[in-house]
Amino acid sequence: MARTPRKVIQCDKDGKAITSFPSAKAASLSHGSPYPNAIHKAIRYGMTAFGFRWRYEGEECVSPIKKTPGKRRPIISINIKDHQERLFESLSNASRNLGIGISAIEHALLTGGQVKGYRFRYADADAVIPAKSQPLTRSIEVIDEVGQVVANYPSAKEASKALGVSLSMIYWCTAHKSKNRRCKGYRLRYKAM
Repeated sequence: MARTPRKVIQCDKDGKAITSFPSAKAASLSHGSPYPNAIHKAIRYGMTAFGFRWRYEGEECVSPIKKTPGKRRPIISINIKDHQERLFESLSNASRNLGIGISAIEHALLTGGQVKGYRFRYADADAVIPAKSQPLTRSIEVIDEVGQVVANYPSAKEASKALGVSLSMIYWCTAHKSKNRRCKGYRLRYKAM
């Protein structure tokens, strides 16, 4: 059994009726779109479609849903060159004005790093979080057939240079505990901390 379309009323921003249409599809076609979904959403959520408010015949216009403001923390950007500070009311406001992505600013706030010549801090925080130091490198041990340590390198990069193999080969040999993985005939392992 087919559903009969409901009549749709086009309203102004105050909710006063302007025009009546036999269906949402007819209303959307009159505005140049073959898809009535925008009108159905406008009726359901109290939004506008094609610059007008809409309602079904015999019903009132739904009042628009009021968005609650999220937690906004003021942010201060610090220009690294001239050390000038600038206050922004929110993260999105700083992103828009500086042309930097929100996720990049969030990352700089968390790590204390810089983005495009700026460092950031929350206005209610005392200072910029210091940047995290470089991760510690792990020493690599080269082991012979008997199980004796033949050589010790401070990092995987140094081991790859000394053995003449790629860095990925060093990682491949040290990543697994298999005794069959060899590099230039030697087994590799990370030195115990």
